[in-house]
Amino acid sequence: MNKETQIRTIEENRILLINMVNEKMDALVQAVENGETDGENVTPKEYEYPLASDPKYFKGTKPTALIIGGERIAVKTWRKVYVEVLTHANADPKSMCTSEQTEVPPPLRSMQ
Repeated sequence: MNKETQIRTIEENRILLINMVNEKMDALVQAVENGETDGENVTPKEYEYPLASDPKYFKGTKPTALIIGGERIAVKTWRKVYVEVLTHANADPKSMCTSEQTEVPPPLRSMQ
């Protein structure tokens, strides 16, 4: 990974962390103002993370939903996320192409 890519990744993660902290604090303030809690027991909100994020940010977390093509799919395990992504990809391989791609990439070759 080159220096520019590392810096861009750090900045993207900084923005994610700042947004997470701001959302949590806003929820605490709102709950206290509404008399719902003393600030000790606020239920955490869901956060959206791209699956292309560094895997270390997913460690210790559990998914609640997967969003593919604007469709929200309830999931409770990483295995279910994996199954849903593959199911979606198998249903329409062209849907997994990026805007720069014009055709479905060939399958990866086996290393054997």
